[in-house]
Amino acid sequence: MHKTIWYVSIAVVLAMRLESGTVWAQLPEGSKAPTFTIKTLDGKTFDLKPLISPGKQQKSAVVLSFWAPLCPPCRSEAPHLQKLYEDYNRKGIAFVGIATGADGLSRVQRFVTDYKLAYTVGWDPDETKAALKYRFTSIPALFIIDSKGVIRRTYSGYYPGMEKKIAKKLDHILAEQAKSKAT
Repeated sequence: MHKTIWYVSIAVVLAMRLESGTVWAQLPEGSKAPTFTIKTLDGKTFDLKPLISPGKQQKSAVVLSFWAPLCPPCRSEAPHLQKLYEDYNRKGIAFVGIATGADGLSRVQRFVTDYKLAYTVGWDPDETKAALKYRFTSIPALFIIDSKGVIRRTYSGYYPGMEKKIAKKLDHILAEQAKSKAT
């Protein structure tokens, strides 16, 4: 049943994008990350811009993940992202999850509870606040954005072991920043 709903959801989203003429390619690595403001599940406002701009809130990097509650690969990815968050949050890496699609707020909240997600989570039900700006064509879609707002790595979908590649990229960004501060 869930698999059928998942396939129907994908078909509807693709049909809507085709109907509106918004067929696109995912933002490539090296692109400037679009900023956005979105409501979080706890009712606060989240703004990406301060995390990737000079100032007190600037982070070493941002891991931005787009997902949907009924997406099987998103369910596989979720515990690994939570573990990465636990390992890298104290090192200055921000994690932000954006639930996409019209699966319903209660499903989004249940997903967050089921996977014990402790990082910032927002919901973009009509995909116009954040998702549209990143132009991904499949979920989960993950973007690693450096402190200057440049997309350093993108991932489409989820596969076992992907979290090791994400960690390696985050370590690389942290090493680059440490090196630039030392010189």
